[in-house]
Amino acid sequence: MEQKSPLDQKWRFYQGDAENAFQADFNDDKWEEIFLPHTWNAFDVQSGGGSRKDLLESSKSAYLRGVGWYRTVLAIPSKEDKRFFVFFEAAGSVAHVYLNGTYLGPHLGAFSAFCYEITPHVKFGEDNVLAVKVDNSWREDLPPLGGDFPVMGGLYRLVHIIEKERTCITPLDHASPGIYLKQVNVTNELAEVEVTTKISNMDKKLSTLTIKTSILDANGTEVKVLENEVEARFNQTTDIVQNLTIEKPHLWNGRMDPYLYETKVELLDRGKILDTVIQPLGLRYYHIDPEKGFFLNGKHYKIKGVCRHQDRFNKGWALSYEDQEEDLSLMMEMGVNGVRLAHYQHSDYFHSICDKNGILVWAELAIVNKVNFEKPFLENSKSMLTDLIRQNYNHPSIFTWSLANEIGLFQRKSPVPVMEKLNDLAHEEDPTRPTILAAISVALFRKELHNLTDIIGWNHYAGWYYFQKNPSALGKHMKRFNKVGNYRGLCMSEYGAGASIHHHMQNMTHEDKVKTTGNFHPEEKQNLVHEANYKEIKAAPFVWGSFLWNMFDFAVAARNEGDTPGRNDKGLVTYDRKVKKDAYFFYKANWTEEPMVYITSHRHLERIDPNTEIKVYSNCDEVELKVNGNSIGTMTKEELCMFRWPNYELSEGENKIEVVGIRGSKKTTDSCVWKLIKG
Repeated sequence: MEQKSPLDQKWRFYQGDAENAFQADFNDDKWEEIFLPHTWNAFDVQSGGGSRKDLLESSKSAYLRGVGWYRTVLAIPSKEDKRFFVFFEAAGSVAHVYLNGTYLGPHLGAFSAFCYEITPHVKFGEDNVLAVKVDNSWREDLPPLGGDFPVMGGLYRLVHIIEKERTCITPLDHASPGIYLKQVNVTNELAEVEVTTKISNMDKKLSTLTIKTSILDANGTEVKVLENEVEARFNQTTDIVQNLTIEKPHLWNGRMDPYLYETKVELLDRGKILDTVIQPLGLRYYHIDPEKGFFLNGKHYKIKGVCRHQDRFNKGWALSYEDQEEDLSLMMEMGVNGVRLAHYQHSDYFHSICDKNGILVWAELAIVNKVNFEKPFLENSKSMLTDLIRQNYNHPSIFTWSLANEIGLFQRKSPVPVMEKLNDLAHEEDPTRPTILAAISVALFRKELHNLTDIIGWNHYAGWYYFQKNPSALGKHMKRFNKVGNYRGLCMSEYGAGASIHHHMQNMTHEDKVKTTGNFHPEEKQNLVHEANYKEIKAAPFVWGSFLWNMFDFAVAARNEGDTPGRNDKGLVTYDRKVKKDAYFFYKANWTEEPMVYITSHRHLERIDPNTEIKVYSNCDEVELKVNGNSIGTMTKEELCMFRWPNYELSEGENKIEVVGIRGSKKTTDSCVWKLIKG
């Protein structure tokens, strides 16, 4: 039976290269003691100071990019009849792994898991030294070559030791679970599933085995069991394929009903269980109608999504499981039903909690801005894409494989031949899910890129980088871009605006322009952009979904704008996850049913103009406004869950603003105090 143990404690770390650090007898007593997950970029990526070149070319000058060493001691018991593996959830971005001075191999790519068998090199019953050299230097043969985010170094996800029997379900197939659940055909009446299991046999005495695959419902009751005798040749990996059907399946139905079966695959020798692997099975079917949008299990289901980066204040990429749960909780509170995991492979744990909570996932390969046209880049990209798909194949939440973000923007040579090869590979690896990329209208080769993948996303910042006086121009440009793609329908893969919770402008309108690279990013500007953009998105039936940029503020060492250097402030929640910006409540009002009211410009406490607009986001049927205890009147909501009192006269001194929302029999309130300062 498999045993999996995390190696999170008692690590030693050294920043820089160290000669002979791979040797078992190397003295690391003076190295720093650390715990995993760990990155050496938790702080420097937040400090800013980079240049525009750093942003576009992802060079190393904006933050520390280079080598770090990790060492730990493994106490492996005397079990010479077992097999042992070391499993890394990720390392940023190139790792070289050694056990007791023996080189196990390299792994290229900052975002995927990787696994090595260590059985031949283990000293049973003795201490074993695991040494890992990690390097996040920029490389021309390794994605990403650019991007508006840092590539952090270190063992920023957990490392595990896996113990298995001599014959087992292998963890060595691109660090996948070793079983693949292919949903061949799913309807409301019947689900056909193909189960492929990869068996590795290192026991000469064994050849004939039993493989037992059980489908269990949410209560743990078996609904389908298949048993087959199989031949597993010594020193080989054998693929075993089983086909099963489930009548009247309970479907995985997004946030409405994220029902999960459990697939348990057992490997047995004359009744003795050698190995067990359990994977989620969420049965669902979906398609995109070019005119009507996204359909999940036969019903219209417009995706209300956000984009997410995997970093956090003072932690960088070294997130705990609790951090990831908090991220998803904040999304779900806002009413999110889809997430674009930009611009790289996120953790298996985050995919798992999306499965359980019914969040549709856009999973993405880390090709950003540029490609390299040499063979090593293509081969590394293929390997990273294979990792992405095989490691996440069984997650029912994933509905598309994304190949790239905003390519064709900084190169005059067409990236299409490279992307065609990756598109073909994605279809070979998984013929059940469509491919996508996030395109940009100012890119070269946009028509060819737009029509390369099965479906398409579009990044466009109307009201922020373009058309500041008319963010509603997004509507006509979505129609134009849909035409470029031969009317296949599209999603908005990015849109939005920056905002500081400390910056405000009273009575702001679209006529008031903001310097996007400047230091003044008023929260009210973000509100106006999202209101106008989302109105256009909601009204366009061919737009099958949207993924606003971004759910959270995030670190970009090359940015120096807004109230904090080193920060992209387009998030609807602050980098530390402590403050929800106004626009968060705009979407909460539009995307949720539980009654809520929220007074915008909540934090604009001191006013100089007595004449002011009071604007409220609420999903209530009616909202009453009170100022200093006096009722100003009750209003029914405008479009997009907004209530406005445009020309209210504040009194000198403190003005307590209160709103009371009524929805059915439920009442909800919000309040704040604005102080009018005499000019």
